[in-house]
Amino acid sequence: MLLFLFIFLLLGSPVSADGFDLIYNSSFNSYRQTIGLSYASLPESKESFEPGISYDISLVKGVQTDDVWGNYTLESLTENSYWQRKEGLLSEVSGPPGTQIDLLYSYLNDTGHSIEVSKVLLPFSRGDSLLGNWMNLIANVPGVSYRDISISWEQLVLSRKGLMKEYVGPGYIENGMGGSSIVDTFFIKDFINIEKIEMLAEGQMINGKIVLRNLKGEDLENIAISHGSFSYNYTIPAMETVEIEYSFEVEEWEDILTISNPNFSRECVLYGNPLSDWTTTEAITALAFREDGGWVNGSYLKPEGEDFCITQIPYSVNIPLRKPQTEEGEEAVVQPREEVFDTEPFVREEQILGVQVISQGDPIKNNNFVLPKTGVVIY
Repeated sequence: MLLFLFIFLLLGSPVSADGFDLIYNSSFNSYRQTIGLSYASLPESKESFEPGISYDISLVKGVQTDDVWGNYTLESLTENSYWQRKEGLLSEVSGPPGTQIDLLYSYLNDTGHSIEVSKVLLPFSRGDSLLGNWMNLIANVPGVSYRDISISWEQLVLSRKGLMKEYVGPGYIENGMGGSSIVDTFFIKDFINIEKIEMLAEGQMINGKIVLRNLKGEDLENIAISHGSFSYNYTIPAMETVEIEYSFEVEEWEDILTISNPNFSRECVLYGNPLSDWTTTEAITALAFREDGGWVNGSYLKPEGEDFCITQIPYSVNIPLRKPQTEEGEEAVVQPREEVFDTEPFVREEQILGVQVISQGDPIKNNNFVLPKTGVVIY
């Protein structure tokens, strides 16, 4: 009878007292948790005549990781006794390919007693990944898989579905203890893979051929190619290649071949629910496994709407080439310029990461806005 009265008094809204270890009802859970997004670094934006990547720095959004500590806490990111995750705070990063993103996790044991949290699950997609999926934008993140986690909530059993990644939990936590940390780091990837560049000079003409593959599941429109006097826009169909051929006179040669992607790509993995709704699970920011009862949810994103978004902004890749020396009637070749470029690493899919060796050093350490090793170069 006393247990029934205890349950009756607590049901109806989230409360601060923790009774989860008695009846395994997550609405009584007082282990507080949420996530955040920040960026650790951006690739250096080059001028159009310099090798590397160019982009509009004003389109970059987000908080740099160095500015997170001391300025953002679990208390400042949440309200309503930590149950409600505020929108628009430490929840968005926009940048070009190569932007390094940090995934942050904050927690607090507010249960009134010691607990052990052995593992946590953080979302990488909406329940329906077609509605939002970070994996479409970020490169080389192992361990992400589809999960379906059941949570007991008052008189209901809720299910949080979608792509998630499991991390080691903070372990044994005394009452009143908490913390924040970077649990993962990943990069915004490039959708355009250069599979082949062919530059052949014959007489006073240069004949160029470029083969580009679209690694995205959607068409890439208005991809601009410019080299010398040649300039044109192309659409690259989803997961397919285009072969681009052009010619111009030797005196129209320029040292930089530029490939520009003017498109924005955005993926959001949480959808907030109304202030009175505590059962829509796509608003849950994190899940944790308490050894004294099972899975519990963290704060709910509120109010209604998309958040926790990663956006790839428009950019251009400037690829350096060396002008060929030609003589009338003879065939010459185009060679890459031999220099090391001071540019942040450019991130592509693992199977195509890398560059043609074009210098005495190892250009992958400083620049890979050139040909991947899987590409074919004909000089």
